[in-house]
Amino acid sequence: MKIDLSFLTDAIISDAYEIRNKGLVFTSFFVVLFGPLIEELGFRFALSFKRVHIFISVSVLSFMFLSLWLGRGFFADILFKALISLLIGSATLLVNQKRYDIVQQKYGLQIIWLTIMLFGFSHIVNYKIENFMQIPIALMMCLPQVLMGIVFTYIRLNLGFLFGLLLHSLINGISFSFSLLVT
Repeated sequence: MKIDLSFLTDAIISDAYEIRNKGLVFTSFFVVLFGPLIEELGFRFALSFKRVHIFISVSVLSFMFLSLWLGRGFFADILFKALISLLIGSATLLVNQKRYDIVQQKYGLQIIWLTIMLFGFSHIVNYKIENFMQIPIALMMCLPQVLMGIVFTYIRLNLGFLFGLLLHSLINGISFSFSLLVT
């Protein structure tokens, strides 16, 4: 049995195409600044368990999910997706802070690990998976993002949101620079 692994290189080829198509400045802004900001707001901002932070995280994650689900790109239908995402996020404001404090005490560690895994394995969308046999390999290819999720979460919880964001941007910047050298 032969498994086609070309989908692993499709991400690099796709990045090169995007750079040529949208330009280096746009792509570097998106990869180094905007992407980490969105991911940190979505996956780690709520780890303070503050109601407003949870609202922001749920809204951002809803926007990301809608973008993926609708399949038209991040910026397509932006007003529609923003409105729906804010409505979904608003539901979190109906819960009082005391309830979030109880959830943090009871399930905080499990929620932290869940967000780490969601962050890491959400990067599976970077690969063009054409059959079920490729899924385990693609999941293994996401393990570096899971490890980085652990590091970013540790930094966010111990030094604050801004330091986690800065480290995420730095790692993406280094990674992006290397991808330019290969293409």
